[in-house]
Amino acid sequence: MLLRARPIIFAVFFLSITVAFVSKPTFFDRPYMTALLFYWLFSSLYSHLRVVDKTKNNIPVDYGINYSL
Repeated sequence: MLLRARPIIFAVFFLSITVAFVSKPTFFDRPYMTALLFYWLFSSLYSHLRVVDKTKNNIPVDYGINYSL
């Protein structure tokens, strides 16, 4: 399923980037880039530090970083 969905996901991503650049002039100010960098950092850390373990009853348990307050 994932292998069939991957080209569609990339096509939608690149189409959205194209629409964003064509629709209006873009400017990247410092707060936007800082927020984007932090989002990218924490989402990368979450996906790399996540551990999914199965219990004796085949119930998946997700051990990861909790970002809630």
